[in-house]
Amino acid sequence: MAIVKMKFVSMFGALDHFDKFVSTYIINSNLHPENAQNVITLVHGIKPFPDTESKGDQLMGTCTALLESIDLKRSPEAMDAFAHRQLVPLDLIGARLTEIGGYIQRNREEYDAAVERLRASLLIRESLENIISLNVNVEQFFSLEFVKFRFGKMPKESLAQLGLLADALEIIIVPLSTDDRYCWMIYFTPSSGSEKVDGVVSSMQFERTRLSSELSGTPHDAMDSINGTISELEARIGELRAESEAYIEQHGDELLHIYYSLARINRNHEVRRNAVCTDNSFYICGWIPEEDLPGLASAIELEESDMYVEEDPSRVQGIKPPTELKNPPFFKFFEILIKMYGLPAYDEIDPTAFVAVTYFLMFGIMFGDAGQGLIIMLIGLALMRRKFSLAGVFACAGASSIIFGLIYGSLFGDEEILPELYGRLFGTGAPVHLIRPMEDTMTLLIGGVVIGVLFMLAAVALNIVNGLREKNLARVLFDRNGAAGTLLYWTILLTAVFYAVAGSSLIPAALVAALVAVTFLALFFKEPLERLLVERKSFLPKEKGLFFVQGLFEMVETLLSMASNTLSFIRVGAFALNHVGLFMAFNILSKMAGNVGGVFIQLFANALIIGLEGLIVGIQCLRLEYYELFSKFFKGDGKPYRPLSRSIL
Repeated sequence: MAIVKMKFVSMFGALDHFDKFVSTYIINSNLHPENAQNVITLVHGIKPFPDTESKGDQLMGTCTALLESIDLKRSPEAMDAFAHRQLVPLDLIGARLTEIGGYIQRNREEYDAAVERLRASLLIRESLENIISLNVNVEQFFSLEFVKFRFGKMPKESLAQLGLLADALEIIIVPLSTDDRYCWMIYFTPSSGSEKVDGVVSSMQFERTRLSSELSGTPHDAMDSINGTISELEARIGELRAESEAYIEQHGDELLHIYYSLARINRNHEVRRNAVCTDNSFYICGWIPEEDLPGLASAIELEESDMYVEEDPSRVQGIKPPTELKNPPFFKFFEILIKMYGLPAYDEIDPTAFVAVTYFLMFGIMFGDAGQGLIIMLIGLALMRRKFSLAGVFACAGASSIIFGLIYGSLFGDEEILPELYGRLFGTGAPVHLIRPMEDTMTLLIGGVVIGVLFMLAAVALNIVNGLREKNLARVLFDRNGAAGTLLYWTILLTAVFYAVAGSSLIPAALVAALVAVTFLALFFKEPLERLLVERKSFLPKEKGLFFVQGLFEMVETLLSMASNTLSFIRVGAFALNHVGLFMAFNILSKMAGNVGGVFIQLFANALIIGLEGLIVGIQCLRLEYYELFSKFFKGDGKPYRPLSRSIL
């Protein structure tokens, strides 16, 4: 539930030791490089490294495509396994990739051509099976000068109709074989009128199959020939597949060695692009996780010619530390929702735990059904094996749905089974209902608003903490999501609630008016107060008229947003009612349809609700997170952590 603590490291040493230093300590490390030219400013004669363009970029693209074509996997663990090997020289890599790639391409082209010929041969054999009863040489059909022939199939009913038109169309029909629906046939017609005949026959659902002009002899002879061709092609395809697998097994290790050599070369150039040097020394800067620093430091300290200096992020000017989230497994599932919005800045609070708890609760309340929740959870668990990014969210949402389904007493839309089971367990002898959405409507709607208010209060608290971390006094005191906005919101909310419930205010009306006035003025004059207290500048801006008009509109928008944010959480309870109401409609339809039809309707209802309503509820939860909660405390302008150990792969 936190952002990984970073240290800023500056490393320097003798220039002629640069390549060895980078290859030994840096390219496989968790260092996130930064441009040293922005940091090392006081050293005389500092300059960028020459030859910062990697010569291996194009070769890396070729090698990656080659590995993907033969489905060879790469991983950081494999990178470590190849790290001890000597680099393959760049001048040899190009020749080897050309040679290996050429063989694989030739094998693939021959394989694809054989597969295509096999497919065509199978089609020819399928055609021959339908003219096997003919005792004529097939090639004679193609030597007819004044007559056209067509081979294919048509529905039996259409063939009978075509027979009645045979004389008028000048067509000779030769039936060959039949099945339940179609009749295979050949028809002959004069060349001069073939287009007209083809049009009429086609309109009667005739499906033409073209015979290959390569066929010779009788259909029996041609069938024997084509079967021999098919056997030869299948054997050749097997040989080509075996040759390819053997070649890949023989040269796969070499290809991976080339790939990881290129990865190390490109990482070296990435470091080189961000490093600077003088005539005698090099300088490398970057961020590294605090827990990884001792290992890197102890290794560097063994080298007498190289040194490093570490700094806390607070002392580094002009460079933002990157953000790396670190959460326990349950919370980690929800990191994808954070990253879809934006990464937190290094000095912000990681909102993952907040999102995990709020999303988990809201989804369950809105979609509470033990049976359907189990299905969603199982789908999520299955998708986790396929590395689907949202799979963990699905699984957790399903678990939440199960919990609230047990509270609602809902199992695949049935609200009788679980309450009766509870009655037996508790020994009451009658069904036990904890909460029934359709009977406890106001409880759910008001409860949804109460939950929303608590969530927004937590979001405002996070905003105040973020403001304290930034040492931004205006954000803490005068922001609409700071102390002033919170005091105004709670003054109005509690006064309205007590008047509605008790008919009187919790505190005297004069005090309410004073609190509203003070907080209103604090919000209205936020920018001038910030200039006065923080920047020590004049209180009011030069354009005073524009300031007051703009400020008035902003205050109206603030009050409206407070009301709309609060009422938005009514949908938490409303979707719970919608879930039950939709099932009630399907239950009525299933009873009208009878036993068999009712089962199908119930299955369809559950599938529809899990797929469609589950998706809608998931999106609504995300909307509440992003628009009602994140907008109060989360900027999402963090810089992603990209260590060298993850680059290229």
